[in-house]
Amino acid sequence: MIAKRYLVVSLLGLVGLALVAAGCGSGGSSSSGETSASNSKPAPAESSESSESEAGMKESEAGMQESGGMKESEGAMAEGKEGGMEEGGMMSVDTGAKLTVDSPKPNEVVYGNDVAFKLGISNFEVNCDYAGTPNRKGVGHYHVELDGALINMFCAEEGQVSMQNVKPGKHTLTFLAADDEHADDMKSAKEVSFDYQPTNPLPPITSGPSGKPSIKILSPKPGETVSGGFDITVEPTNFKFSCALYGKEDVPGYGHWHINVDSTSKGMMGMGTMLGMSCRRTFHVSLAGIEPGPHTFYAILEDDQHAPTPGAQASVRVNVR
Repeated sequence: MIAKRYLVVSLLGLVGLALVAAGCGSGGSSSSGETSASNSKPAPAESSESSESEAGMKESEAGMQESGGMKESEGAMAEGKEGGMEEGGMMSVDTGAKLTVDSPKPNEVVYGNDVAFKLGISNFEVNCDYAGTPNRKGVGHYHVELDGALINMFCAEEGQVSMQNVKPGKHTLTFLAADDEHADDMKSAKEVSFDYQPTNPLPPITSGPSGKPSIKILSPKPGETVSGGFDITVEPTNFKFSCALYGKEDVPGYGHWHINVDSTSKGMMGMGTMLGMSCRRTFHVSLAGIEPGPHTFYAILEDDQHAPTPGAQASVRVNVR
C-alpha cells in the first residue's frame, strides 16, 4: 500500500509541477451541498447520520492535509529534513513520534457509514496551528489515509472517516505522523484493516455542477491588518464542497479548497505551505507560526483527491501584526 502511494505521487509529481505553475497549491447522507459555517484547523469527526452540510460542520479542515490521486506522502517535500531514504527511494522525515491504534481493531466489522478511530500518540506534539509553516522539532500533526489515499490531517487523538462512495468489503486505514510542512514520517506508520458492511449504505454521489470552476476570496480585503488569527471566506462557482469525498475517487464538480501562505509551489504539489484544507466557505487561519509583516494567502480549488484545479485560485495580501 505504501509502495502504491509513492508510485502515484511520483507519477503525479510530473503533472503537478506543471499545475503548480498555474497555482497548486470525513459520512453524510446523499445530500452534498455546499456548506457555509466557519471552521478551525484540527479535524473533528464526520457524521454519516447527518446531511453532507452537517458532515462539513463536524469535519475539520485541518483535518489538511493533507492527489489527482495525490496520496499525500510529502516525504520528498524539501531537502535538508531530518530522516533519510526509505525503501522505494522516497524521503522520510524522522519526527520521533510513536503511534498506536486503539481502534478500530484489526478486521473489525463496520456497520455504520463512518469508520471511527482512536490513536495513542507519544514523543510528539500534535498542533495544527503550525501546519504549513517552518518546521519545529517534535511538533506536527498526523495524516490519515484510506486505502492509500489521503483523507486529511488531524490533531485530535480521535476522529472518523466517511465511507461515502466506498464499496463494502475489506479496507485499510493508515496513520502517519507528519512535520509542519506535511512530510510523512514513514517509520511512524501504523495500519489497520477493517471490513465495511453497511447496514444502510449511502447513496453514491455521482456528479456535480458543470462549467468552469472558480473561487474568489470575499474576506479579508487586500491590505487589511490581522493579528492572532483571522477568517478567510471564499465563494466558489460551478463547484461544490464536500468533506465526505475527501480522498475518494474524484467526482467532477466536487472537491474542497486548500489554504496556502506565501507560496503555492513549495514541496510536493505545493503542500509545504498548506495551512489546511476546507470543505466549508470559511476557514480560520492561525498566525502562530507566521511572522509579522506582509503575507499573501491563497485559496486553491482542489478535486476530491487533492489535485489543484488549473487556473482556479485566488489570493489576498494582508499585514500580519
